[in-house]
Amino acid sequence: MSTVLVVDDVPSELEIICRILQDAGIKVMRAIDGEEAIALIRKTPPDLVVLDVVMPRMNGFEVIRELRGDRKTA
Repeated sequence: MSTVLVVDDVPSELEIICRILQDAGIKVMRAIDGEEAIALIRKTPPDLVVLDVVMPRMNGFEVIRELRGDRKTA
């Protein structure tokens, strides 16, 4: 079974996306910000990440830069 990490700081949008994926039989992990997403990816790498670009503190582009800078997640 594929695993998808959904990252969004808007709870209602996060819930909608997760529900759609779960209804399709996909295992879903969720994070509410970039820092939580990075921690989850390092701990349990998903098959795919659905990442909101506009988030406070750490936006989606910063998350990608951080992950690309780490050989384990690049």
